[in-house]
Amino acid sequence: MRLFNTNHGIEPEVLAETAMFRDLTSDELAAVSKVAVRREIAAGETFIEQGRFGLEYFVIAEGTANVFIGNEHITSISTGASVGEMALIEHRPRSASIVAETDMVVAEFALKDFNKMLEKNPSAKLRIMEVLNARVSENLGRKESE
Repeated sequence: MRLFNTNHGIEPEVLAETAMFRDLTSDELAAVSKVAVRREIAAGETFIEQGRFGLEYFVIAEGTANVFIGNEHITSISTGASVGEMALIEHRPRSASIVAETDMVVAEFALKDFNKMLEKNPSAKLRIMEVLNARVSENLGRKESE
C-alpha cells in the first residue's frame, strides 16, 4: 500500500482502499488526505496505550503491530489496517494497546483536525459516522459474547 507520495503527502486514492474511507467521493478523499500526517514509529514503540484517552486515529501504511489487552496478545495488524478510530466518536480510555512489531509508517489523524474537516464536509461525516457506528456495534457484540 503506497499511502504517501514522494512529497510525503497522503495519496487520496489509497485512502479509498480502507474501510473508513471506502465510500467517500474523490473530493471528500482529498479533504481527508489534507488532515493526515505521516508518522514513523520504531519497532517496540507503544503508539496507543490502553487506558489512556485517545486524540488520534491511524492508518498503517507500512509495517506490523500487535494488539494487546492487558498483557494478552489479541492479534497482529499490518498495512491497510486502521486503529484508534473510536477516539473519533467516543472520549473514553483506549480499550487496547498497540505496539509496533516492526518499524512502521502510519497516517495519523488528529481528532481536532479530523473533526474540523468533517464539519466542512457533511456528506463525508455522515458516511464516516455510519462506519464508526457499525464498529461500535461490532465491539459491543464482541464484549457481550465474552
